[in-house]
Amino acid sequence: MDSSTKVIFTMTTKSSKPRKLYNSFEEKRRREVQKNKSNRHITNYSTALPSLDILTYNKPVFPRTRVLNNQVVTGTTSHGRVINYSDFDNKVSYSSRDNTTLRKNIRFCRLWFQYLKLCLEVEEKYLKIKNSDEFLKVDRKLYKNWHLEDIKTQSFDIWFKSHKKLFTLQPVEVITDVKNIPSDTFLVSIPKSSNILSVKKEIDRLLKDKLSEKEETEVNFSESKTPYISLHIEFNLLVFAYNQVPRERILAIINDKYNHLSEAKIKKPKSSVTPDDVISHTQSVTRKLNDGKERMRRVCSGVFP
Repeated sequence: MDSSTKVIFTMTTKSSKPRKLYNSFEEKRRREVQKNKSNRHITNYSTALPSLDILTYNKPVFPRTRVLNNQVVTGTTSHGRVINYSDFDNKVSYSSRDNTTLRKNIRFCRLWFQYLKLCLEVEEKYLKIKNSDEFLKVDRKLYKNWHLEDIKTQSFDIWFKSHKKLFTLQPVEVITDVKNIPSDTFLVSIPKSSNILSVKKEIDRLLKDKLSEKEETEVNFSESKTPYISLHIEFNLLVFAYNQVPRERILAIINDKYNHLSEAKIKKPKSSVTPDDVISHTQSVTRKLNDGKERMRRVCSGVFP
């Protein structure tokens, strides 16, 4: 080898430049897809609410929002706490205000009310989304204590005041007069000097095999684990569809109204989907509407969700 000749050896690793160049290319392509998609929606599919003149009693209901640092973010409760829609679970909900316990979070009671109101109007007006759909028929016997005529015209808050008992569990009470003991209860003697922790243990021991595993209310929810946010989006999809809003317009509106909620966004978006998408394409709108129509049929038969 000539002394003037230089030999240069190089080593490559898995984290070499080609990989970075590839990632850079993919990132650029993803941004272009997002930009084009965003421009397409702005140009062709306005996110402003369209005229909804077919349904009278039912209107879309969107999550609360607020503006923080010039950005739209999740709204707050009346107590100022940020709303986390994933917290609306299946656990019982106790209210110290009137000493009652709901079988499920009140927001699920509200959604059942809204779905039933939608079923009543669709039934009354003989509406269909597709010509092949069957007409809905609400079972009046199952809902005899709901006062269906009131549901069509009243808000949930007004209706719920006089119908909350439909969703509440029988209360545990302190009876001071033996004559007032209901026939379907157990009589338990607890010394006033007892400690609450020891009483709990004794109650568990005494009534372990005597009480029902599942508490019943006059109205019982199904065992479905459908997330609250999915039911919320589905309801609005149905309202738009029965008002004959085009799928592309529905897609744009739903993505706009829910994209500030992490619970609503697509968990594992593909490269062709923007990170803020709630619904990726019109086929997804159609699929969710089919699920929604099936849910409405179950609601007509007293089943929710």
